[in-house]
Amino acid sequence: MPVRGGYFDGRSSARQTVTVHVAGEGLRVTHEDGRVELWPFHSYRVQRSPADRFVRIERAPYLGECLLVEEPESVPQLLDQLRQRAPSAGRAWRMAMGLAAGVAASGLALYLAFPLLVGLVTRLAPVSFEEKLGSAVSQSLSPESERVRSASISTAMQRIVNRLSPVSEGGYTYRVSVARDPMVNAWAAPGGYVNVYCGLLERLESGDELAAILAHEFQHVSQRHSTRNLVRTMLIRAGLSLTGTGGDALFDTAAMFGALHMMRSDESAADAGGLDLLRRARIDPRAMAAAFERIDKESNALPGALEYLSTHPSTQSRMEAARAAAARDGGRYEPVMTPAEWRGVREACYPRTGKGSGR
Repeated sequence: MPVRGGYFDGRSSARQTVTVHVAGEGLRVTHEDGRVELWPFHSYRVQRSPADRFVRIERAPYLGECLLVEEPESVPQLLDQLRQRAPSAGRAWRMAMGLAAGVAASGLALYLAFPLLVGLVTRLAPVSFEEKLGSAVSQSLSPESERVRSASISTAMQRIVNRLSPVSEGGYTYRVSVARDPMVNAWAAPGGYVNVYCGLLERLESGDELAAILAHEFQHVSQRHSTRNLVRTMLIRAGLSLTGTGGDALFDTAAMFGALHMMRSDESAADAGGLDLLRRARIDPRAMAAAFERIDKESNALPGALEYLSTHPSTQSRMEAARAAAARDGGRYEPVMTPAEWRGVREACYPRTGKGSGR
């Protein structure tokens, strides 16, 4: 049943007489000139006076537009209608909780579906796409100006690639570069791009140990660990760009370098695949255990070694697995280079005064 009240537009002090009717979807306000407005239940707030002498209904955004009902017989009538037709506090709470549950369910669905989407994109990505992506990453993280240009380095890297590639899977062309940097690290980008830092070469003692590191990194490529992590980063940044909260620098250096950090499960898989790759290439798998053990022992005295261990955790179980893989083959291995050739590789990093002068 309609009740009479006053309407204030919030822009002047003029009072207009209106009729207020509580409808199914909100308040139906009829002005004297016949104009009808609907105030949905969620679009206003009700202020009651002491003893319910009057009711003031303010319309959002609460800038002064309101209805005022102050006739003694109309106030209880309006309040009773609001209690019966407007959402109760309990119903409003249930609606809010339902909305929150819906948002949470949507977030959970997205959380569960996102890894599937990343996996699908990674599996469907052609090698040509990985190579383009890897080239961009490699040029950004290891610019040409920072790479070691040396015949001994190039020959040594190509010799290892020639030993590992024929027994590798995935059809990748591996390109190994060496950066003149004291960081003790190495990383693999999609498409076969691998970078090794001089700081890591200084810690190794043979070409076989370097081959073991590269076999491990090659497995990140062939198992598409690097591609998956970069695809995940790209999708996240693309999503942020749609919301205007990020993503302007889709391929910025920090994001790419962070995406190349592998999960522990990736490292274990790369270990297992790398050991098998070494065995098939007739390179002693024990070199992998030796390389990890050497970096592990030096990590306390050489803080730089922690860079490698943070992403390539060296554990006793990994070393034992490498030794066990070597024992199964009976030791029929061929070194990838002579000790003299290996010394030439390490010295090429810092040609002026030899080992370590670049620090």
